[in-house]
Amino acid sequence: MTAVVRGVARTALVLVALATAASPSAAAPAAAAGFDLSVEITPRTVTVGDRITAVVTLRGPALTRNGAAGTIGLAGEPRFPTWGDHWGDAEVIEAGPVEAQTGLGQGGPDRPAWRQRLVLAAFRPGTLALPPVTVRVPPPAGRGTGDGGRTAEVTSGPPPRIEVDSVLPPDADPATLQPTSAAPPRPLPAGAPFWWALAGGAALAGALLVLLARGSRRRRRAGGGGAASLPPFEELTARLDELAAAPPRSLDAGHVALSLALRRYLGRRLDFAAAESTTTEIRRRLRERRLPDRVIEPAALVLERCDAVKFARARVAPEAFGASAAAARELARTLEEHLAPVTLTPVDAGAA
Repeated sequence: MTAVVRGVARTALVLVALATAASPSAAAPAAAAGFDLSVEITPRTVTVGDRITAVVTLRGPALTRNGAAGTIGLAGEPRFPTWGDHWGDAEVIEAGPVEAQTGLGQGGPDRPAWRQRLVLAAFRPGTLALPPVTVRVPPPAGRGTGDGGRTAEVTSGPPPRIEVDSVLPPDADPATLQPTSAAPPRPLPAGAPFWWALAGGAALAGALLVLLARGSRRRRRAGGGGAASLPPFEELTARLDELAAAPPRSLDAGHVALSLALRRYLGRRLDFAAAESTTTEIRRRLRERRLPDRVIEPAALVLERCDAVKFARARVAPEAFGASAAAARELARTLEEHLAPVTLTPVDAGAA
């Protein structure tokens, strides 16, 4: 009799354990049937610090004939991740709102979708692998599902990998770079050294003001009222003439001036923030405008040469600076010819 009681007790314990394991509170979130989640990355090859666009799209099952677009009867909107400062090793610069849309994917116009756009940046060269994304989908309103009406989850596959290039040219030798001293700055002692330093700084500031005034007068003589009033092409050629007539004392300063002049021309002529863009971003913007390669490649080459001198302290011959300035002038002339409107000659109908 005692054995029978023990057997019944063991059976009851097993049934209770099975019921507890199958209860909704103990089970993991179920997969949302009919949903799929994707991540699009553009561009996939960038330079350190460039902006990267990531679009996370959740597509739902096809709606019924009377279904409302973008709702499919859910108890609430799908819950996208709460983005912090980082997504894996990428920095999240901006996370836009989740927008409900229709007509995305293979579901046709009656398949709803939700989309969120993010702006990322990577600051470490190499291959960047982002972790998958998970979105929580609430159950349909007013009725249960096969998993007891619980919130389900949709997880994307691994997002596309991103190749992050260094800002230094491939052939740059880090051993030639000049690092700053690790010693902290020491304050100047009070007394005569301080006044000598103050006098020297005042003299340097005065000399700089004189140089700026002379440069302004030269620009007014060359442009007839100042470079700001000149069209983009005329402003660039006037600046290149100045650099040819009065070259900077150092090649570093010359390449900085050439880079600024060419970026200002491209930004004014094509209406984008070229001065704040990296060389990689400028190349991409030129390709988006479907400009010919005889404009894109020389522009990128001149800017890359300037970057190598500015950032990698590359040593170049003086004649190389003149060649870069000539290439900037020629590509600007080619761009003007490409953008010039075509004038059609009217045809006399009687002569035809």
